[in-house]
Amino acid sequence: MTEIDAIIDLDRYPIADPASPEAQALVARGRAQFLADGCFVLDGFIRADRIEDLAAEARALMVDGFYRSRERDPEEGRRSGCFAWHRTTRASMRGVGGDRMAADSPFLQIHRWDPMTRFIAAVLERET
Repeated sequence: MTEIDAIIDLDRYPIADPASPEAQALVARGRAQFLADGCFVLDGFIRADRIEDLAAEARALMVDGFYRSRERDPEEGRRSGCFAWHRTTRASMRGVGGDRMAADSPFLQIHRWDPMTRFIAAVLERET
């Protein structure tokens, strides 16, 4: 098992092999859910035995995280070219810079893993 395999359930979410029929079906499902709901839920993506580790790290990092909350309207989505929201929504997010994380952070491992970037780009229909 690789380091990333120890974090992400690649049997359930085979994103390391984007040419596989399973990965392509996952991308199609993700794209459809994202367009319909504005998000794509990956239930069980993080292995169950790693959830508490990642949650503890996130809680510790969020203390110093950047916070932003705002309303988004459907017209804004159309203008941005990202996707059109179907209704006015409130977006709230908290971000943490990678420089605030330990070098061996699972979050950084996921973020820097090229197949993850390619998977997200495929769902969003973007170039990498």
